[in-house]
Amino acid sequence: LGGLAEEVLGQLGLDEFADILDNVPPGLDELLALAETLAVVRGAEPDSDGAASLTGFERVVFDTAPTGHTLRLLAFPEFLDNLLGKVVALKARLLAAIGLLKGVLGGNDPTDKIEAAVARLQRWRDRVASLRELLTDEDVTDFVVVGIPSRLAVAECARLLSALADQGVPVSHLIVNQVVDGASSTAYLDRIRAEQGRELKRLDGSSPLGELALSRLPFFDLEMRGVFPLQYVASQAFRGTNADAWEDLLADQKDRFVLVGGKGGVGKTTTSASLAVQFATDGHSTLLVSTDPAHSLGDALETDLSSGEVVRVEGVAGASLYACEVKVDDAVAEFKRLVGGVSSDEGGAASAQGLGLSDFADIFDAVPPGVDELIALSKIVALAQRDAYGIHFDRVVIDTAPTGHTLRLLTFPDFLDRFITRLLVLRSRFDGAANMLGGAQQLLGKVFGGGGGGGGGGAPADAPDEPTAVTKLKEFQAQMQALQALLHDPETTEFCIVTIATALSLNEAERLLLELRREGIAVRRGVVNRLIATDVADGYVARLANGQRQCLAELDDLAARCAVDVTQVPYFDTELRSVYGLRAMGNALFDAPPPSSS
Repeated sequence: LGGLAEEVLGQLGLDEFADILDNVPPGLDELLALAETLAVVRGAEPDSDGAASLTGFERVVFDTAPTGHTLRLLAFPEFLDNLLGKVVALKARLLAAIGLLKGVLGGNDPTDKIEAAVARLQRWRDRVASLRELLTDEDVTDFVVVGIPSRLAVAECARLLSALADQGVPVSHLIVNQVVDGASSTAYLDRIRAEQGRELKRLDGSSPLGELALSRLPFFDLEMRGVFPLQYVASQAFRGTNADAWEDLLADQKDRFVLVGGKGGVGKTTTSASLAVQFATDGHSTLLVSTDPAHSLGDALETDLSSGEVVRVEGVAGASLYACEVKVDDAVAEFKRLVGGVSSDEGGAASAQGLGLSDFADIFDAVPPGVDELIALSKIVALAQRDAYGIHFDRVVIDTAPTGHTLRLLTFPDFLDRFITRLLVLRSRFDGAANMLGGAQQLLGKVFGGGGGGGGGGAPADAPDEPTAVTKLKEFQAQMQALQALLHDPETTEFCIVTIATALSLNEAERLLLELRREGIAVRRGVVNRLIATDVADGYVARLANGQRQCLAELDDLAARCAVDVTQVPYFDTELRSVYGLRAMGNALFDAPPPSSS
């Protein structure tokens, strides 16, 4: 949509906003790709009754991003519809202004171009509305929730099911992957270990990941939750044979920021929590922050973080450990007030108010993925740097969302910075144009719905002080710029990649590493989770299976309350790739016994 949107904004006279689309809001590209795909498979235009039938495809399957990103994606049609609606609504005002000012300003009449541009924009708006309707049509759409039998995954499945119900998205199936049979033989583990060994050889070869200092962690036969289990994980990951790789980060007396991320489901939250515990144990006052919209940090720490406030984590010896799952409502509301305040009549900006700059604050009623987390994160980081919590944090660890969402988050400070710049420039131009036109300001006020300002219509004798809202918005912009600078400071900030020994995870980790380096973000270390050790005891599989059984019972109870069918899929001893491997997965899915009628 980038080229079209820039053209439309330019033809509507909003060139100031055109180049912010060089960095699209997270989720916008996925949403429009989804809408475009559906338009292709359903036919370019709806039938006379408004419905479009499939053309050649009886089933369409979408592999979505992990939980938090997916929820934002499903809510994005509302954001985009709101944004496009604001831009389209400017048409009438712009055309009226052109009619009044054409004689004064001269030049070509852009009316036809504006009409054509808005028509194209409206077609996209209709397409997104059609997608929005499809996602909530229970006769056509079904969202399949996929989880694994662990406490953190059970809690996330429950939150996802609740959120989908709130958005009216139909769900009738829950698939539980990686279920281990307690009776499995040691040969089963040998095959998994051999498969992992083949993938690990890539790290000793030409893979860019081989340049990182990598800690290799076992597949624990118990789920690691709570401070004491996390201390044990930390002892395995960051001490012992891995101590040299992490020593400078653990011993450095300077303040350090560490972002932890990777593919969904590889153990990012456990890794970031154990790293934060290790920092605190080594005497560093530490703040641990989750930016993943599908929070599970509180579950990992067994600490209630639902308030969104910074909470002390008990049980850590050495220094203080505090944690926070960012809550975005207050931060986004504050940002909306700042954007809306720029278009108020404060400072005589009646023409800007009438044109509808305040409308651009309303588009954040349904924020794009990443904006809310970024705003809240920047606020928390700024407060931490100012010691506003009554303690100086030597270490800040950020548990990020899965790969794609994180990459957007890291580039979003630039998006908001440019948005604010263009908003301020647009306001300034409206003010300047109104003052320059003198008596025509009264006419502009009537066309745009403002009061014309100034009574006599001329420019004020003395320029007013900068409005408070503009000042505060500039302060917020400086905060975004400071966060951007912090993320790109290799002396202070680095990114730690977490992965597991499968081809899919390692491929994604490589892409993440290369993208982070292109963004100028330091990456020196990584963690490879869930490796099968060579000396596992006979009871290893039995303990693993027993822990899973407890979680499966909770999932069965959740599914019964949500009227969802549960299908269990085993933990295969080889990675399922290509058509033949995926066929084995399909057999496990669809040959499973039907759910109990109870």
